[in-house]
Amino acid sequence: MMREKVKEPRDLRGLVFAAAVFMLFLMFMVWQVNFYLFRNIKNTYYMAVLPVLVAGGFYFWRLKNGPEYTLLVCYWLWFIASRILNGDPALVQEFSLVFDLALMLPSFLVGLVLERENRKRFLDWFSAAVGGYHFLLGLVCIAAFILRRQFVNPITGGLLGMTTTDSFERINILDINICATAFWFMMAFLLMVYQFFACKNRLWRIPIVLAGLVHYSVVAISFTRSVKVSLAVCTALLVVLLAYNKLKLRKKTALALVLAALFLASAPLAYKSFDLISTGLLRVSIAVRADKNEGAQTEHSEASPQTLSASQGSETSTNDSLEAYEDPRQWNGDLNSFSSGRLKIYKGAFLTIAEDPSILLTGCLSRDAMTRTNETLTRPQPHYHNFILQVLIFTGLPGLLLILALVILVVIKAVRLFFSRDEKAETAVKLLALPITGTLIYSLFESCLFTGMEVRPLYFYILCGALLGFYYDVFPRKSAGRKG
Repeated sequence: MMREKVKEPRDLRGLVFAAAVFMLFLMFMVWQVNFYLFRNIKNTYYMAVLPVLVAGGFYFWRLKNGPEYTLLVCYWLWFIASRILNGDPALVQEFSLVFDLALMLPSFLVGLVLERENRKRFLDWFSAAVGGYHFLLGLVCIAAFILRRQFVNPITGGLLGMTTTDSFERINILDINICATAFWFMMAFLLMVYQFFACKNRLWRIPIVLAGLVHYSVVAISFTRSVKVSLAVCTALLVVLLAYNKLKLRKKTALALVLAALFLASAPLAYKSFDLISTGLLRVSIAVRADKNEGAQTEHSEASPQTLSASQGSETSTNDSLEAYEDPRQWNGDLNSFSSGRLKIYKGAFLTIAEDPSILLTGCLSRDAMTRTNETLTRPQPHYHNFILQVLIFTGLPGLLLILALVILVVIKAVRLFFSRDEKAETAVKLLALPITGTLIYSLFESCLFTGMEVRPLYFYILCGALLGFYYDVFPRKSAGRKG
């Protein structure tokens, strides 16, 4: 059946379209490994292919004109209009931003244009690429964490290893912000969860589980609370879904109470698991380095008193070392401290609007977005650490309303699919709601959606389209557009 579908002209066009988007995603995913190659590809292949993909997206939009994609197109057009209204009529200053942001359109559309079986095949390749790449990168991260050393990327000279930030040690991945790199591993883990249930071959589930454990462990040693909170919620939702599939309670109220109790119990346990993993790896690190130091001492003196005293005091030194390496940030009742200073940044957004109320209508240029806010901060910030505020400042209320409408539609349909009993709504399909949920929660603390382009928003756009594609398989639209 699947081979027959591939022969259909429209499906072949969809597969070519999906393959081109997939290649662009890979370019963004691995750019930090060789940003020289990334720059060359972006200046050639990317500049030529993206306009074709956007045009192709409008062709598929004519065939399958869903409201979500329509809202996204309207937002992108308004984003362009807001640049023009703010003094950049020829898009000289903001061309790169507008051009890159256009990638969200074909990325979002991939899951909608592919037929069900080809959509699954695309997600298999997508998950394999993300899971495999981050498995290898994660192994290096764990090795760096245990050995407490830096590895150097021979191509770019970028570092991967331990670094000191905010008065404690945490993993540094190729000199990229840890809040971004931790997100990569969260998405890789959630895709492995999807793939575990989508994969029918039990032997293949073994490497999937191993990769997932590595991804989860890297999130733990990142000490990034925004990602840990997001992933803890997603893990709790996984427990809820598995319970929902097993429970056959007739009373919906009783079912809702049981599921709510499971969620409230699972989320804190999932968050606590990060501490257990990081502490366990810290103990391994201390033990490995203690053995290494002991071996070095033995080479110089076979039985020195210092070696004996060090052995006797090994338990105490281990505890001291744990205190030195654990995340010292504790909530002292100050919400701004708990939010890592984000409340002051949020306040700066409202100060910016109060100083120039016209922002509510037309937004502002990206170069001006943080000017007023950074005047109130001791350390300048590149963005508002909240995608809602970021969209509001960039595009005003018109852009924000379009994005909120899109997000609300996606959330409603994700929830409906998540709790559907339809046989087409398989467990793996329902689990696509987890990375979308995780990204939305994460984006309340980090501005990565709808105002710029890199790999983090690409995950969201691609998986949103895939989830909506499966949603429309289960709940067909009354008007599916013209056939072609």
